[in-house]
Amino acid sequence: MAEEEKKNILLVEDDRQLGMVVKDFLEGSGFSVDYQHNAPLARAKMLLKSEDFDLIILDWDLGELTGLELCQEFRSVGGLTPILFMTGRTSIDDKELGLESGGDDYITKPFSMRELGARVKSILRRSLEYSPKPAVSAAVVLNGSLIAERYLLDHSIGTGGSANVWKALDQRMNRHVVVKVMQGHLIGNSETMKRFEHECQLMAKIKHPNVVTIYDAGCIDDRLPFLVMELVEGEPLRDFLDRAGRLSLRTAAAVMIQICSGLRDAHLAGIVHRDLKPENILIQENKSRVDAVKIVDFGIARLVGSADRLTREGTVIGTIDYISPEQLEDRNVDARADIYALGVMLYELLTGSVPFEADTMQAVAVKHLIETPGPLVDKIPDLPQIEFVQSILDKCLEKKADLRYQSVDDLSDDLEKLLNTIQ
Repeated sequence: MAEEEKKNILLVEDDRQLGMVVKDFLEGSGFSVDYQHNAPLARAKMLLKSEDFDLIILDWDLGELTGLELCQEFRSVGGLTPILFMTGRTSIDDKELGLESGGDDYITKPFSMRELGARVKSILRRSLEYSPKPAVSAAVVLNGSLIAERYLLDHSIGTGGSANVWKALDQRMNRHVVVKVMQGHLIGNSETMKRFEHECQLMAKIKHPNVVTIYDAGCIDDRLPFLVMELVEGEPLRDFLDRAGRLSLRTAAAVMIQICSGLRDAHLAGIVHRDLKPENILIQENKSRVDAVKIVDFGIARLVGSADRLTREGTVIGTIDYISPEQLEDRNVDARADIYALGVMLYELLTGSVPFEADTMQAVAVKHLIETPGPLVDKIPDLPQIEFVQSILDKCLEKKADLRYQSVDDLSDDLEKLLNTIQ
């Protein structure tokens, strides 16, 4: 296979011996193979980096998180990369289920490498014979529409993995709002619609000035779910940080205290955000002062302790730079995972970079699990109260949740003490 024609394959198999055999065979056949045996990391690759791959070879049984669930979730967010299932299951029902979940082909263990190679080449050949029709964008269909007889959609202000986000006018209340409308290519997926409704219910529980308020929710023509949120006139903390480079200790502490305040109500309601990062924090406009912070996107939160299957399937691993060790290891997650993410964010606000950096997501994940961030004195030796700040960061970023701050109140108390010592 010529170098310019080399195809990239994501191989997901928890049996390392089999995985290495398949990897060696495929690479010997001229393919480039990214082999993953860890289901959460494989999930992150599929959801965040699928455009890097021409084919995904997916083991059906990966432990608690199955290949079937991964395939369903991948298709639910619009993933188009072909998927070949590998499994020891032989029943017709299982084969039908795998294909209905979005799989393109199915190979039964044990199999010959010759058969695997033929199926891989067949899928890749078929994938070149057609160009999938792009999903109709809600931004096109709904431009200028009046929904629920009150919300006049003005213009799209963003697109996420499952929804388009609009600025709209609430004609009844004569105020501008944000309307989040599920993307058209997801409307036929009942599980995704349930997760969307679940997001609305979770966010509506939180009434706090540092959390974006949910006003309303509904469905357009009984097929497009939407929710209506407070419009925040400002910018993501990410943009603020990119412009500033890094923040002063006083500003960073003030931002973190307000985030802690909003999270307090969420955590008391049993809701963990699970994806805190500067992109999900809005800074309101107020004469260039950072004094009005809003947390957004509790869409991947789950009710702590819930045994509901939906919350298990709806869990999203989070963003790799801010993810806690327990999320990476697929262990039980509680409010202390958010505290870990806050530690990463505080480090980034002060230094301009995240504490763990590497060329690949896998390498970053390993650092979260085993490495300690470099000391602040190496980055910003003139930082006021540097020993106190270092102790706060160290406690947030403990690998074991039991050694971290046990509540955002405890973290906020130390940040308040820190502020009081800064001249």
